[in-house]
Amino acid sequence: MRTFCFITAGIFILAWLFFPNLFQWWAIHVWFIPIEQLDEMGKLGPLGDIYGSLNTLFTSVTLIIVMYSAYLQRQANRDAREAMAEQLIQAREASDEQIRQAKEATEEQLKQARETTIQQMDLAQSTHEAQIQETKNSFFTNQFYSLLNFKNERIKTLVLRDVNNNTISGYEVFTVLQSELFKNICLKYKDDWDIVTKEVISQEFREISTALNNGHTFYEIFTYYEIYSSLFELIETASINEKQKFFYSTLVRQSTTPSEQLTLFYLIPMWDRLHVSLEGSKIFISFGPGQSEGFALKFYNKSFFYTSEWYAVYDNQQTPA
Repeated sequence: MRTFCFITAGIFILAWLFFPNLFQWWAIHVWFIPIEQLDEMGKLGPLGDIYGSLNTLFTSVTLIIVMYSAYLQRQANRDAREAMAEQLIQAREASDEQIRQAKEATEEQLKQARETTIQQMDLAQSTHEAQIQETKNSFFTNQFYSLLNFKNERIKTLVLRDVNNNTISGYEVFTVLQSELFKNICLKYKDDWDIVTKEVISQEFREISTALNNGHTFYEIFTYYEIYSSLFELIETASINEKQKFFYSTLVRQSTTPSEQLTLFYLIPMWDRLHVSLEGSKIFISFGPGQSEGFALKFYNKSFFYTSEWYAVYDNQQTPA
């Protein structure tokens, strides 16, 4: 279109430049004016007016063509600017999208890095805590079995020596003491437990032990029994779970013989420190109520026992001891 306009404008310009010649040719061959009259230009006034009018027309047409060309150029420039603006917008949008994608990728990478770091820290913390717990467990286990072995070794040093130099040692000591305490406490006071006090028990123990130990009260037995207090305290304060505490507590209870438990049963009331430390330990598991029920109700509560028979005894009491 633009090329056509330029060609048209060129034709009009050429026509305007050569209009006199064209006009002369037109006057001779179309209007049939004699050539001699054309030489007398002063007689061609009307033709001059026509020429002037055509000249003005050609000038106007030329101006219109130039203006139209300028309009087309302006339109082309505007189209170019719009295209450039559109390209800039598209470039900006593409750049924004790239920035957004880069930002999202960076945020995702940071998130993943953060999560990885947190996981590593959690793993390190868990590993550290597990190592600490393992160290604590190992320390507790070493202490527990060392103390349990010490108890087993300590029992070998328990010796009763009578006036005839006859000796009773180790677990046999508890067999003899349990039998004597049963006769001198359980059978002796079974019909009147109200008169039995810790002083009475202490007196009976002194008489029994001095008779068996060449006149000496056998207090060494309480030193041995306090090892049980240490074992239960160690378990209770250890950083282990309840299942493990139950296991070790049961192991301690099972390490005592029935005669050892019965001897302890009759002697605890006279030894306050032992009575307080073993409360709640459920240490008595090897014997039932029988003739000792009244004694138990007077000096113990349910937390010293770990059998269903003893639980029934205390559950049936209106006012537990």
